[in-house]
Formats: sequence, C-alpha cells, structure tokens
Amino acid sequence: MCSEAHTIKTSSKSTRSFVAAAMLLAMTLVSLSSPRADVTFLLEKEKGEDKSSHELELSGRLYTLFWYRDEIEKPKNEIQVEMARIQLKWKYKKRLQTEVSVDLDGIYDDSPHQLLRDAFVSYRFFRELRLRFGQFKRPFTWLETTSREALPVIRRGAGNEFMIRDLGYGSRDVGVELFGLVGHDFEVEYALGVFGGEGIRLDEQDLNGAKDVSGRIRVKPVDWLRVGGSFTVKMFDTGVRANVPDLAWAAAGELRLKFGDFRFQGEFIWGENWSLASRPDGFDVLGLARYTWDIPGTKEMKLQPMFRLGLLVPDQGRMGESKIWTYTPGVNWIVNKAFRLMVQGHIVRSGARTQFLFPDSTGVMVQGAVDL
Repeated sequence: MCSEAHTIKTSSKSTRSFVAAAMLLAMTLVSLSSPRADVTFLLEKEKGEDKSSHELELSGRLYTLFWYRDEIEKPKNEIQVEMARIQLKWKYKKRLQTEVSVDLDGIYDDSPHQLLRDAFVSYRFFRELRLRFGQFKRPFTWLETTSREALPVIRRGAGNEFMIRDLGYGSRDVGVELFGLVGHDFEVEYALGVFGGEGIRLDEQDLNGAKDVSGRIRVKPVDWLRVGGSFTVKMFDTGVRANVPDLAWAAAGELRLKFGDFRFQGEFIWGENWSLASRPDGFDVLGLARYTWDIPGTKEMKLQPMFRLGLLVPDQGRMGESKIWTYTPGVNWIVNKAFRLMVQGHIVRSGARTQFLFPDSTGVMVQGAVDL
C-alpha cells in the first residue's frame, strides 16, 4: 500500500528539519507582507519584439504538517515536511507555455524519479483548442486535478489514494492531451489524452505499446452550478505482466454548488479493482462542504470551517466487510491567500477485510501551508 508520507533518512532528520523551519519562516514572512508573492521576470526582448511577449513566473509551496494519531504501527505523533515545491513557468505571447515543478522534500526518499512533478509544454491554438504534452496530471476526477492550494483539506483522502494512486486511474503520467473551453454564458470544459500508464517518469513495461486513455468534461450552465464526468481506460500487456487483465476501467461524476461564500463539492468514482484476482468493482463517494468567513476588522484574514465525509468500498460484492468511512472536520485560518493554518480531524473506520489498507484510527492534523 502506497503511503502519502515521505520516508526521511534518520541521519538527515536534524538538518532537514532545520532547513524546513528556516524556509517556512522566511516564506511565511513574505506571504504575510504581500497579497500574492509570485515573482515574475520579463525577459530581454529580441530586436523588433515586444518585451512583454516573454514571461517567467517563479512560485513555490511549503507545507509543514504535525500529525497526532492512534493508528497501529504508526508514530503517535510526528512532524514532517509535507511539501516543498518550486515551480517555473515560461509563457510566450499567451500561446506557448512551458511548466516545470520539482519537489525538494523528496530529495531524501528512495524514489528519486518522484522529484520531478510537472514537466510539460502547452500550445493555445485558440480558447476552444489547446495541446499539452509531457508529464502532467491526467484529466480524471475533480479532487485529483484540483491543486492543493485550492483545496480546503490537508489530504485528498483514502478514496483518492486507493482509486487514483494505487489502481493508477489518475495522478501524473507522461502523455499528450487536447483540451479547451467552449462557450461563455454556458461553459463546457473538456480534456482528452493518451498516457503511458506507468506514472511519474517510469519506463514503459508493455512491449505491445499499450496505452491508457483519460478524458473529462465539465459543464457550467449557471454561475452557481458545475457538473461533470471523467473516465480512464487502462490497458496492459498480459504477455509481460502477471495477474493483470487486458483492460480495466473507471468512471467518475462530480458536482459543485456555490452560494455566496458557501461551497459544496461532491464526487463519485466507480471502477474495476484489478489488483484483486476476482476483479470486483469498487467505488468511492465523498462530499465536501465549506464556508469562508471574513474576519471583521482585519485585512484579508478569513476563517473557513469545513467538513468532508467519504466512503470507499474496494470490493462492492463484499460491501458489508470492506467499507472504509472517513470523517474530516476542521477549520482553516487564511491570511492574504498565501498562508493557511489548517486544523483538521482525521477519523477512519474500516471494515474487517480492509483493516490492512486503512486501519481504524483517530487523529488530529495541523498544517502550515505557504503558497507563494
């Protein structure tokens, strides 16, 4: 079972903690003094060319997490650098864009290929048709494709970890994608891509060249409502892989409601659990609600109470024994849109057959998140 937490080598713990603390302090001071701390550079222009046609944007994220929990075989409490990411974008005349992002917190991990996150080029033919190729997130599900910066939760949850990451129906991959936005009052957003299917910077294993296909469509008929759906079809070369099907699939639906400062988002995923020999269908459903309240007498300070409820069933044929409920109550303190102090509960109640995946636990997470 893949864990979202990074493994830190013991010999480097003190050095890493000191560096992380110094970076967090510096970035927090910058974030509190500026509404948005992105750094933009204008490149030297070519002869006869408008200087503003080239742009470089440098941004970063630093998330530090304290986690107390009673989960078996896990530390009772721990402090970890959840994310330390640097991102560089180059834009040319609003048509061509290159983006590269690197996770510095993974330097001490045993999987160096995970350091490179996004690395792609996109070209805008027009608003309705754009092309992207390289390494980026597949267009599958609302929760997975939403940036951590825009999410009110610290972790994406058990359903996302299992259906998206472990079964490989989403997350980052190397591929090519067409996407665009159609309409104005009635907007339709779409994306369709072909991907290697191996994940981040991993070599192709299928000798027959099998690829995955992912697509997504989202409709906004009115300002307060968005609905959409997405799918992924995974293909395997059974000649070189053992215990896998020729094909596996997953589909998802999403809903977003917006009324003033209140937001509700729901998501449902149904797909084949190809990791089990019987290939049962599994599903995940979640609801996330939040309200953002401006603190009177302050400048750009907000409080954001939130609650998420999730249900993951890896084997719907044995639903009574394989239900995994997750509850996430919490409140976020937001300053200048660049700093968030997030305090959230983490409660998991798992069935008898799924304790090895997500065992019962009760805990509290406190995260300081700086988005520059």
